[in-house]
Amino acid sequence: MSAEAATKIREFKPSLQLDDLQSMSEQELDDMFLSSPAPAIEDLNGDMKGRVLAGISFPVNSVAGVKFVNSGWLPWAGKNYVPLDSENGEGKNRIEIGPFKTKTAYFKTYISPSLFGGKPCFTLDYDQEGNIGALRTVRDELKKVSDNLFLGRAYFKWQGEYKF
Repeated sequence: MSAEAATKIREFKPSLQLDDLQSMSEQELDDMFLSSPAPAIEDLNGDMKGRVLAGISFPVNSVAGVKFVNSGWLPWAGKNYVPLDSENGEGKNRIEIGPFKTKTAYFKTYISPSLFGGKPCFTLDYDQEGNIGALRTVRDELKKVSDNLFLGRAYFKWQGEYKF
């Protein structure tokens, strides 16, 4: 996407918030992902909240499933990012159950072509030593849609191919 197109998105909705994304259709989210730029490695630093917006796999393949995943019943609280340099970073998922808080599911970050559209994206690569087998098949991708607001897609590898 051109810098001009990214600017138009921010001009159209300069104060875009997470709740705004929640109200968008899957097609609108896809269009926004395709037309948004990759954030710099330094743009994601420290603890960040996350929310599941949509998906094609159980349990997030329905409105009820998305509401359940975001209801607080599941302990996922977001991610923690640590930039290492301008091209690489690392992080972990944040888990919170009452007063118990931990970080788990290690990933490395870098900029690479998106599996959806081929343009640069911020990639979270879970295929890292120490992660359990199924987790090692996960790849997340992020695009910057507004200041401090990022839209992502999560993939898992099945029979040698990534699936969204």
